[in-house]
Amino acid sequence: MGKVLISLTIIIFGWILIGINQSNGFPDQLVYPDKIIVKQALVNIEPGWESFEDDVRLQLTSIGIFEGHPKEKTSLVPDKEDKFNGYPRSIWYLAENGKRNYWIACYYDRTSIVLTRKIDFNISYCEVIYNPDISIAGHPVVLDVNFK
Repeated sequence: MGKVLISLTIIIFGWILIGINQSNGFPDQLVYPDKIIVKQALVNIEPGWESFEDDVRLQLTSIGIFEGHPKEKTSLVPDKEDKFNGYPRSIWYLAENGKRNYWIACYYDRTSIVLTRKIDFNISYCEVIYNPDISIAGHPVVLDVNFK
């Protein structure tokens, strides 16, 4: 069967925003879109097939931290993995942030679209907490992402 080429255009369900901690003025939490809507266009289809577009919102499946833009493929391994209130947690210590460019990437189920954003230079710590009891595409659900 011939290859089906799919062109993806994204409509973001939410905005990536950084919350500001009122007490110290530093961003401490990333409010990330946990669902997105992707508009897909079928470029080619084999005879006899037909397509339709489903309206399911695509769920966040994982978070990645990168040194440099994620397109450069410099994903960082967490510096620490443990449990927080019984939930698995990954921690990245972002040394020399400001001199090095750290980025966050949000990956979603059933799409190659990745939302990414440069991490503010004031941030030196990223924590991601997961719920292993619920999974999407084989990944535990992301419960929370915190920055300090």
